[in-house]
Amino acid sequence: MYDAQQLLKDFEKIEHGKSRIAAIRSAIRLADENHDLPYQLGFRMDLCYESNFYHDSMDMMVVFPEALALVDKFPDIPATPDADWYKNGLARVLDVYKWVINTCDAFYQIPYEDCMKFFEDFKRRSIAFGYNLKPYYKTLYNFFEVIDEAQAEQYFKEFQKLPKDDNGDCKACDRNFEISYYLFRKKRVDIADKLAKDIENMQLRCGTNTNYAWLRLKGHYLEYYLEQKDYEKAGEYVRLLEQYSRNEKMSEYDYDDAFFLFYTHMDMGKALKIYKKDWKEWFEERCPYERFYLDSRIALFFRELGKQRKGNTIKLKLNPTFPLYSEDGIYSIQELEKFYYNNAKDIAVKFDQRNGSKYYQKELEALIQ
Repeated sequence: MYDAQQLLKDFEKIEHGKSRIAAIRSAIRLADENHDLPYQLGFRMDLCYESNFYHDSMDMMVVFPEALALVDKFPDIPATPDADWYKNGLARVLDVYKWVINTCDAFYQIPYEDCMKFFEDFKRRSIAFGYNLKPYYKTLYNFFEVIDEAQAEQYFKEFQKLPKDDNGDCKACDRNFEISYYLFRKKRVDIADKLAKDIENMQLRCGTNTNYAWLRLKGHYLEYYLEQKDYEKAGEYVRLLEQYSRNEKMSEYDYDDAFFLFYTHMDMGKALKIYKKDWKEWFEERCPYERFYLDSRIALFFRELGKQRKGNTIKLKLNPTFPLYSEDGIYSIQELEKFYYNNAKDIAVKFDQRNGSKYYQKELEALIQ
């Protein structure tokens, strides 16, 4: 007997990630077979949430057009009981749409023209629903900051002008976005520090979890000091975040790759331990943006490892899925560096071709110095 609410309860008990995504896909199939419109849409939104926050966003980008087709055909689909704070199903779709357009920049497979169509479609639907365009300008900034700095700057100003409405991100998320802007774009730590005070003292929080906005804030500062090659300051954030990140399962609070970069410069033994633990998960990452930065950092790691070790090989327990797999577990450090560098270079070229820029190729050379 089909029971949508029981299906929801069942997949919510499953560990986040691939297993839960598979269970949600099964729930979608059953809702479709039973023509249960609210849950046909609702389960697809659940999959988008799981994919965006606990996996690599690929599943969200595949299933979201199905959700758009449903609300276009049935615009009055009600929200499901588990999401009754939304006015209707379309309101929930518009909320998730923000994640979709914010992810366009992370997949070079989506042509520039299609990205612009997504943005304009979101804009049109938002205005028709009575929402303002604050999240629209926020995501446009994220897309254009690696393509056209002047254009991105204008989008940031438009974002700042508009008040938060029912489809805007929470105040803590918007504040973190501004902090990121002043850290990475303007290199103004003084302004970022002032903006950070309300998150530091927990006056601004994200959702019901006290730590989410605070963890995101600390992650920004960690990445900033790593970018500045200030490893003494970065180390303060590594030690702090290592205590907390183990308890947060959402992918955006997994800072292993940042810890890995820090230890590549400060403690090669710890960096090697992280690589051995995470190599398979990193290798299976499907988001090109994430994979670019992972492969860049791993290439740098093997370059530095090669400088420090007396021999030119290393013993690793990799498996046959790895392209350079060796049965005896002995690998050339130089070949590993070359493999990861070439992967990162290939991704960089594809992003730059899509964006009409040289940003990622320049970024790669800066990252591995």
